[in-house]
Amino acid sequence: MINTPQSDYCFLDSNIWLYALIKNGEIDKHERAKNLILAREEEILVSTQVINEVCVNLLRKSIMKEQEIQALIVAFYSRYRCDSYEIFSTARQI
Repeated sequence: MINTPQSDYCFLDSNIWLYALIKNGEIDKHERAKNLILAREEEILVSTQVINEVCVNLLRKSIMKEQEIQALIVAFYSRYRCDSYEIFSTARQI
């Protein structure tokens, strides 16, 4: 997670999203990831690359079907700020 003083947003890596979305043997990581997302929901900034990585891994591991992935993509773009340029600009300032 990146949180900078110049930004009111935080960036979550694809691994955090995957832990939150996949409920497997690592229940503790699953719960921590879900709680982090819920706690920072209005501040989350997601890149297109992270969305792609999450979706590819969910498909590859047969966790979700293609229709579920499509719904997840819509949810990412409607629920969170998705702006690759803003992430790039913020990363340059770090």
